[in-house]
Amino acid sequence: MPEVYYLFCLISADRIPPLEGRGIDGEHPLFIESVQEIAAVLCQVPLDMFSGPDAEARCKDLAWIGPRACRHEEVIVAARRHVPVLPVRFGTVFSTLDLLAAALERHGERIAGFLKQVAGSDEWTVKGLLDRRKAREAITKDRLIEEAAALADLSPGKKYFMEQRLKSAAEKDLRLRLRDLTKDVVKSLSTVTVDYSQRRLLSPEMTGGEEEMFFNGAFLVPRPSLEELYAVIAKLNGRYEPQGQRFDLSGPWPPYSFAPALDEVAT
Repeated sequence: MPEVYYLFCLISADRIPPLEGRGIDGEHPLFIESVQEIAAVLCQVPLDMFSGPDAEARCKDLAWIGPRACRHEEVIVAARRHVPVLPVRFGTVFSTLDLLAAALERHGERIAGFLKQVAGSDEWTVKGLLDRRKAREAITKDRLIEEAAALADLSPGKKYFMEQRLKSAAEKDLRLRLRDLTKDVVKSLSTVTVDYSQRRLLSPEMTGGEEEMFFNGAFLVPRPSLEELYAVIAKLNGRYEPQGQRFDLSGPWPPYSFAPALDEVAT
């Protein structure tokens, strides 16, 4: 069976990390291929692993893709312990080293710039989670306090209808509050981060939690700023968690959300 070249990540050619273990198939060894200032972390794989009529079905099979995706991540994380990396998406292969070299030459300046940008920094993910019932109750409570004087002068019947109107408006108020809160989070974290990338929101079915996700952002954080990052998240939670919104911080990750698209396609 013909073999192709599976790409894990790109690094600077002047700092080659130690490579341990096998490649994506658990059989072929890892190796480095350098092209001028850029080096690629690679292994060989059978051509039909990611190409051909059966490959698409395999890549939809979680039992098959799971351990290979984990190995892809392990290799990138292992390299990142030693050097800045440009992580490449799972399943990127090149039919020949010449085609890989051509891609690296074509994007060499951009790759080098990215590796310089992420040196000494890691990606951290911040997820904003919403307890909708708690949030609506908090908004309604605030509005009732604001309107307490007006409500006190109403008859019992009018007072009841006024209270119901305030409760019905809570959902609209919540949408506006979440919009403003999202801006506040990005602004607050900009003081301790160097870049931000918005990520798509995930449903509770996908996250396995009961809360709704209203914010999902990736931040590029210099390692010396990590303590400040934790402090900002703690301050945000102290302020907003009583109102039904909280923030989860996870990381560090390779800088997936900031890696430039370099048209790495199966060739």
